Amino acid sequence: MYTSARCTDLVRNINILRREETWYPLKTIMISSTVKDFKDARKILKDVLVAAGYKVLISEDGSILTDSSEETYESCLKAVEQSNIVIFLIGSRYGSLFDETHGISVTRQEYRHAKAIGKRYFVFVDGGVWTAYSVCKSYLEKGLPFVESSSLSDSRIIDFIDEVNQEKKWIHQFSDVSNLVRQIKSQLDIVNPAYELYYQPLKGNPSNPDGTLNFEIGFKNISGGPLFEFYVNLQFAAPIIHIEYDFTRSAVNLTGGKGLSGNKTEFKWAGQMLPTDGWIVFTMRSKLTPRIKLITAKHHGRYVTNGRVIRGTG
Repeated sequence: MYTSARCTDLVRNINILRREETWYPLKTIMISSTVKDFKDARKILKDVLVAAGYKVLISEDGSILTDSSEETYESCLKAVEQSNIVIFLIGSRYGSLFDETHGISVTRQEYRHAKAIGKRYFVFVDGGVWTAYSVCKSYLEKGLPFVESSSLSDSRIIDFIDEVNQEKKWIHQFSDVSNLVRQIKSQLDIVNPAYELYYQPLKGNPSNPDGTLNFEIGFKNISGGPLFEFYVNLQFAAPIIHIEYDFTRSAVNLTGGKGLSGNKTEFKWAGQMLPTDGWIVFTMRSKLTPRIKLITAKHHGRYVTNGRVIRGTG
């Protein structure tokens, strides 16, 4: 829509803020695994998911609440119910038992519960564990005994992986934490939100007979993927007269937001989905050249902090 040309100084003091605020309800993800196996991975993964706009439930940080009238493990099943997505990590330890009679671990019971109530879930197995599982499976099929190792400490891990395999659920293998994070971001379609901003006098109609001025401001999605639930908040140094969304030049049809504030210094807009390389464009009218003192953008409730600013042509 626009091309980058000679820059002018129409935009000053633009800041992108990070705040604990949510415009849309966050989806909830539960991370289910033994804690000892994945202590560092769980923390890193939580940080990545929170930064992407998700609420994350993990047992060690108190986000899974325990009712005094129920067992701790029952609270874990409730956490599964409260989640939109559950991520299961299988490592070398089997973990604490939920059902001692049948030898079912807490993580395995959480898996069964997620499956039974139709939750969306992903299963990731440590690469070293997967290799040991494959070797031990072949030994057991030949009638040889299970031999405990640092990669596979309990034969019930084999049973757990077999159970997942029987459901014909794809099992993802990961080599290290970075590889795990990349795979999860890919599965959840997490992009690093970024945009370009273009701000200039309205082409072909920069002023009106009454002396007021017309401007246009556009945002381009340069994230390399669609931005869902995209939100923009513009704050002006002085009141403007009017601002509106330009449907004819924008890529988002389903829009909303609070519009222009009563004192005419703040504008809030929200769109359902901004496609890759798509634009949203606003036109505004003002007595003087509008000076934008603050721009805030969010995607899935997450503040966009790496947007590039391109200043308009003269």
